Amino acid sequence: LDVFLKQRTRALQLLYDSLKTSWSSSSTAVSAKAHGDIWAAFHSVLEVIVSTVGRSRQLFRLVDGRSLVAKVLAHIQSGGVLDGEIPEGLSLSTSNILSSLPSSNLYLTLPADIRNYRPFIDIDSRTTTISKDTLDSKLRKWFHAAVEQLKDTASSWLQHSSTIKEVWEVRNTSLRWVIQSKDLLESEDIDELRRLIGSLSTARIRDIWQTALDKLTTTFDDTTRKLVISVSDQTEGSNFGEFTHALSPASIR
Repeated sequence: LDVFLKQRTRALQLLYDSLKTSWSSSSTAVSAKAHGDIWAAFHSVLEVIVSTVGRSRQLFRLVDGRSLVAKVLAHIQSGGVLDGEIPEGLSLSTSNILSSLPSSNLYLTLPADIRNYRPFIDIDSRTTTISKDTLDSKLRKWFHAAVEQLKDTASSWLQHSSTIKEVWEVRNTSLRWVIQSKDLLESEDIDELRRLIGSLSTARIRDIWQTALDKLTTTFDDTTRKLVISVSDQTEGSNFGEFTHALSPASIR
């Protein structure tokens, strides 16, 4: 399990590097494809995270006292006798591996001890059996770290969205995908992903609103300043200045 999780961590890092290069090479301007591009990035990372914890539970969680990994190893040890307990894609034996050779003649020319070879595998080894508490703890730790890394990175992807509608579309698409992947997730996993998507969306929407308000304030200030200057120019030399001075607080006192 530890080796598998390290490999998946490495795979995630390579994916982030690839996505970073992709974003950097594209225009910094927000395009009409923002929703699709952001969702594609989200989806690629979410798929790795969800499949990692989901498949790990399927492989290592004990069912009737034995994990799927242990069953596969026992199947290999038996030479393919335990087919009924193993999914088709994991049914491995020396004979079916060698039968994939380009020519059946090559298989027939092999010595019998090779064709009938059964590797010794200690199916009772500690590496093939992990307690539920240990499995849950390791997967929870890995999952949380992966979600935190996604949180730190995904906020920059959402900067490519310029409207609240675009952000909301990414949010809804992401939430739908998470729900559709519930067979690979525990309830607490789903809750954590929902919180992540919600917080990222809320933060970006707040930024969009703040940017709009800042622009409105700047426009209002500029318009007001231009209006004051215009009125001042039009009334220069007239008695308007004396009139406004008479109405000033200092004059009234």
